[in-house]
Amino acid sequence: MPFKKGRSGNPGGRRKGVSDIIRAKTKDGALIVETLLDVIRTAGKGQDRVAAARLLLEYGFSKPPTETEVSGPGGSAIPIQVITGVPSTPVAQGDEPPASP
Repeated sequence: MPFKKGRSGNPGGRRKGVSDIIRAKTKDGALIVETLLDVIRTAGKGQDRVAAARLLLEYGFSKPPTETEVSGPGGSAIPIQVITGVPSTPVAQGDEPPASP
């Protein structure tokens, strides 16, 4: 059954208390960490070992922030125009918006 456009496939979201149950059953995640460490220690050089290590790094230490530099031609600054509200008349690209009252 396809989803209706603009509607969530899970409108109620995750049930309340699910994360508490997971924390209780896994000793606040310690069992999950131990399982991943066990895979790393015993899986040899396979993909499972790499996947377990990646999960530990990404969720245990967070992914490192990535920086993206954005600049105009030749490294020049890009002009940014902040518009608050909705203009009463349409503004074409490159035109100045109408003055605020």
